[in-house]
Amino acid sequence: AEFVWHKLSADNMDPDFVERRRIGLENFLLRLASHPILCRDKIFYLFLTQEGNWKETVNETGFQLK
Repeated sequence: AEFVWHKLSADNMDPDFVERRRIGLENFLLRLASHPILCRDKIFYLFLTQEGNWKETVNETGFQLK
């Protein structure tokens, strides 16, 4: 995927900058969600759907110990 920065800004609250970052994040998450293995991953699913502290869920899986 090609993501071109049309304008680099030191102001990370600039609306154009925020919108470009939002689009980039959305494209990245869509690519992850369409991956045949990652789309069924419990941690990825919880990251996208859980409203609370998802890091606790990751720690409960023991993933950090691997």
